[in-house]
Amino acid sequence: DPSLFAGLKLNNPLKEVAKEAQELLKKEIEYSDLPSDAKMICTNALGEWNRDKLEGVWISRAQELGLLEHHCRDIIKR
Repeated sequence: DPSLFAGLKLNNPLKEVAKEAQELLKKEIEYSDLPSDAKMICTNALGEWNRDKLEGVWISRAQELGLLEHHCRDIIKR
């Protein structure tokens, strides 16, 4: 019965984290502003993401550029 859940509310910090995550996912990247080695960084970072190596060197380099996994996938397709 859905009415059982009507009174439940998300914890505020959890709401904030979810909002920040949504904003990051929506963030537009200006691809023309990226360094020339961005595609190489993304290629290596995607390999780490695919291996669930979330603390990888290449992922860190991509994130320093403001790139998330979906941004890197877009860059590779270009």
